[in-house]
Amino acid sequence: MDIKQVYKNLCYYDDRNPNYHGPVDLDDKFRIKLYNKDECYCGNCFYGRTELAKYILTLLTHTNHETNH
Repeated sequence: MDIKQVYKNLCYYDDRNPNYHGPVDLDDKFRIKLYNKDECYCGNCFYGRTELAKYILTLLTHTNHETNH
């Protein structure tokens, strides 16, 4: 899995996701508030892909940090 696919598995309301659904109306602003509270029900959050993607990004960041020192 490449890094682009990892970003696609983040919450739809995470601006790192290339399919980011930015705030368009009040409902989206409300959902972004929920996302920040880990209560989002977008497809990625509902199926647990967001947490796995965050974990992979943490591992990649840690690995890149270790190899750069």
